[in-house]
Amino acid sequence: MLNKQTIEKLKDMKLKAMAQILSEPNPADLELSFEERLGLMVEKEWIAKKNSKIKRLLKKATLSLNACVEDIEYSSNRTIDKQSIHELASCDFIDKSLNIITTGKIGSEKTYLICAFGSNACRKGYTVKYYRIPELLLEIQDAKAHNQYSRFMRGLQHIRLLILDDIGLKSYFLEESRDILEIAQS
Repeated sequence: MLNKQTIEKLKDMKLKAMAQILSEPNPADLELSFEERLGLMVEKEWIAKKNSKIKRLLKKATLSLNACVEDIEYSSNRTIDKQSIHELASCDFIDKSLNIITTGKIGSEKTYLICAFGSNACRKGYTVKYYRIPELLLEIQDAKAHNQYSRFMRGLQHIRLLILDDIGLKSYFLEESRDILEIAQS
């Protein structure tokens, strides 16, 4: 009876992994000391919470590709500098309040690279938001139409890494240029 109440309290405190371990114990774990079992439960709960946070950050980032820094190919016919990738993967530039803005040829795999950096930043606990410039301009236009521009801009300020893809693929109107500049400077 006490075990059932404890399980319910763990669930109420949103400690689902610990509740599951207590409700469905692994027979091998029963041979461990109390401290070892408790440590194992805390470790599994911590991993579950960390994975849940990463999943939430990745969803909010709206990255266009499921990319990973570890999967970047460094073949001889590609001009990717391994040291530069390593430096960017450290995310030190985020702590300096720098963002990622790209332009370049279609098919150059720049989007894969920046999505890999965005995914890596999420795994390190940073808030990330990915925009292709055309979609960003549409969202800004919509925010202005609904008198939500200030709110939209404040929301961008809470993002640690802003990724702007495909900048400069077309000429922009003066107002669009101002909006892009204001976002890039914030």
